[in-house]
Amino acid sequence: SVVPSMLASVKHVQSMLTNLRHPKHSLVPDLAAMRMKIREATRASMYREEKHYHDIGCCQAIVRSEWFEYLTSFVIVIYAAWLAVEADYNGEALLTKAHWGFQVVA
Repeated sequence: SVVPSMLASVKHVQSMLTNLRHPKHSLVPDLAAMRMKIREATRASMYREEKHYHDIGCCQAIVRSEWFEYLTSFVIVIYAAWLAVEADYNGEALLTKAHWGFQVVA
């Protein structure tokens, strides 16, 4: 009676392992499909200010360009780093009493 129940449990485990090997039940997700789902979700949910811009003109061309987006992101990162440096090294509460380097950048 013990042997048949053990055989049944071994067959059950084998069937579970077979199901895991099937792509539907894979433990490792399909990365390409996951990337596509993320891209579609972010495109659908992103609010783009650009749709309110004019269609012609120099300023709208600059603001819509990809390098402008990278430049503004870079400036934000540099400013965040500067805030961290200033918070660590500027001990003065008033800007007029701070080191001249902090006054120049501010």
